[in-house]
Amino acid sequence: MELKKISEQGDEATVEVKLFDSKGVQCLDAINWINFGLTGDGKLLDNLGTSSGSRKVQAFNGRAIISIKLNKGKSVVSVKSEGLPTLFTEL
Repeated sequence: MELKKISEQGDEATVEVKLFDSKGVQCLDAINWINFGLTGDGKLLDNLGTSSGSRKVQAFNGRAIISIKLNKGKSVVSVKSEGLPTLFTEL
């Protein structure tokens, strides 16, 4: 997996996780369940009932995204999926 911030507008950031095979090729057909977490001043924009607004989603096209309200502070976003190493990114 690869986790990175893909945009930031005002006090809101969006992060994306992509799934890759052992050769580094993105797995566009991956359907892993992805769990996002957040620690710090921010708040996950979750429980919206959408593919980009849920704490737990199934990968689509080998990726998943979520937005975070930064609350003008520091946060660390995490992503985990069963059988893969957990990743963290500081916002």
